[in-house]
Amino acid sequence: MAPIGIGVVRDRLLLTVNSRICEMTGYTREELVGGNALMLYPDPEEFERVGRDKYRQIREKGTGTIETRWRKKDGSLIDILLASTPMHPSDLSKGVTFTALDITERKRAEEKLRQSEATFSSAFRTSPDSVNINRLEDGLYLDVNEGFCTITGYQPEEVIGRTSQELGLWVNRGDRERLVAEINRCGYVTDLEAEFRKKDGSVLTGQLSARVIEIEGEPCIVNIVRDVTEKRRVDELMRASLEEKTVLLQEIHHRVKNNLQIISSLLELQSGLIVDEQFRRYVLDSQNRIMAMALVHEKLYQSECFAAIDFGDYIDDLAHALFAGYVKDSQLVQIRVDAGDFSLGIDEAIPCGLIVNELVSNSLKHAFPSGRRGHITVQSHAGADGRITLKVADTGIGLPPLLDFDTTETLGLQLVAMLVKQLKGTVEMNSGQSGTVFVITFPGALPQKVVGPGRTSWGRHSTRY
Repeated sequence: MAPIGIGVVRDRLLLTVNSRICEMTGYTREELVGGNALMLYPDPEEFERVGRDKYRQIREKGTGTIETRWRKKDGSLIDILLASTPMHPSDLSKGVTFTALDITERKRAEEKLRQSEATFSSAFRTSPDSVNINRLEDGLYLDVNEGFCTITGYQPEEVIGRTSQELGLWVNRGDRERLVAEINRCGYVTDLEAEFRKKDGSVLTGQLSARVIEIEGEPCIVNIVRDVTEKRRVDELMRASLEEKTVLLQEIHHRVKNNLQIISSLLELQSGLIVDEQFRRYVLDSQNRIMAMALVHEKLYQSECFAAIDFGDYIDDLAHALFAGYVKDSQLVQIRVDAGDFSLGIDEAIPCGLIVNELVSNSLKHAFPSGRRGHITVQSHAGADGRITLKVADTGIGLPPLLDFDTTETLGLQLVAMLVKQLKGTVEMNSGQSGTVFVITFPGALPQKVVGPGRTSWGRHSTRY
């Protein structure tokens, strides 16, 4: 079967048609042969136009080719490329042979392409960003949009037909070389920053994205450039402001730590004048509390994040500083710190530090009398639900049997109860002849993520304070 429709028409009557004509139109050969050719057209006007143009072309060229539309038997329309040749060159009354090619799909594709081109053209013209098309080889500008003219100060006629090198648009020629190299490698470029010189000589910072297209077989680049000059200026101001605030916060934490150390030193001087040993111990307890708070500010001063500190590192330093201050013989008493890797904000770290200070100090002072051997364990970790668990345990002689943690008049334990309440947590105590265990749990204000197994150290001595 012929891929195209073939037929003969004379005096508007269809003399013969092939099966392809029947397939294209939905008519049978019996319905077409002998019928008026008008039946294939959507209206008489189109039929008359085709006949008029066809015969004009035949008279001028000996043959005629026309695009038209046919109406199928079901009423739908198809696009047809119709070519006509007279049966006898000098006598059109003898009839005309025609061929018909169904070009419906091709016309649909052309329409989609036309719509796509129209959409691209509209986007190209109306984009607030600078958009230009230039040759890949030499940067010759083929077209520019209004956005290009707005940010560069040039008019289209000043740019089209000239190269970027002639106009001196690239402040650094190496930037265009980078663009071309990346285009050749990947076929596109995204968010390349470069400086461009405007018509008035001023410089703007542009963020450029580009892609290769072909125009008449020649590789070209579609460039989209967004002016980020003001954004970069604001970013730089914000960066400078942030650096200034960072230095200021560091200085604040540094000064708070120094002031607390001065207070501790004054207490140390004052304790030298105190004869009563009990009062001297009170002063030492106050110094240790001050040390616990000062250590938080030192950690914040050393941290890149002023909102939180590495609690494991902090508790490790604090526990060993207390150990170094109280223990004379490290062969008798040892301290173990098992601290998870997580962070606490300053509002949580200071109460926790004071709790550890009170509990560890109590163990060091009272749990191991008369050369008793043993060890103290400080553990902390963050659970999957964000709750923090802090455990302080010793293997000492235990608390007095009649001591009630909830009603005790001991300042240290009262302070622990108050700080746990401040943390909105709970405390459990278990004490006996084999030692004492305190377990404090409270909700963490920061999202916690354990990043390692934690740190463990035995008998480490610290003299940082």
